[in-house]
Amino acid sequence: MKTRVFTIAVMIFSLISTVVLFGQDVYEKKLERKLKKIERDLNDKEYQLHSIEIPEIHIDLSGLEESMIHFEHSLSHLEHIEIPEIPEIHVDIPEINVPEIDLDFSHFDFDFDFAQNFHFDFDHDFSYGEFYCDDWGGSDLFDDLSEDEEIKVSAIRSMGRQDAEKAVPALKKVIAVEFNPAYRYEAVRQLRRFLDEKGVLKVLAETAKNDENVDVRKRAIYVLGKSDSPKAVEILEEIAER
Repeated sequence: MKTRVFTIAVMIFSLISTVVLFGQDVYEKKLERKLKKIERDLNDKEYQLHSIEIPEIHIDLSGLEESMIHFEHSLSHLEHIEIPEIPEIHVDIPEINVPEIDLDFSHFDFDFDFAQNFHFDFDHDFSYGEFYCDDWGGSDLFDDLSEDEEIKVSAIRSMGRQDAEKAVPALKKVIAVEFNPAYRYEAVRQLRRFLDEKGVLKVLAETAKNDENVDVRKRAIYVLGKSDSPKAVEILEEIAER
């Protein structure tokens, strides 16, 4: 009985050994096939690398070498050049006495926009353009304007640079409808350019007599005084007699 069991055990062990050996052989064959495939791929890549043609690059440095020789030769000549000393220069500047100039402006009637081609800003600098200053001829209407209001005043001032057909109706409308006296004041100032246009003297007369703000009325009277028209003289006389 023992002999039979031993024989069966030996047979089972032999079978297991055979299976293990067979499996190992199968695995080794698969591994071998993978290694051969990798080797073939490497050979293909190597062939592709060898098939790439790298163009030859030829750089001609003969000209550069010749230029360097000439440059060194030129430097050798510079070593023997003596730079003369520069003598000191003494310039006597005569003293200039500038006489004092005393100007009396007490009786000068400023019209801060009388010059078409000259711009003067008392608080800033000179520039080319229209002559005006920030105090607007002594009026305080422009002292506390907001940025938006200052922009609108600038727009009204620009109306005076337009032709009469566009400017006069626009300036008349400002005088008629604007509540802010600074706008009406600026519109009156710009009408001085169009004193000969129809209806301008009438608007100035109405403003000089009836505007709610005294500065606007004074400016309208001033602009009327710039007109050579007999009608303007009549209006001013009428205002003076009131």
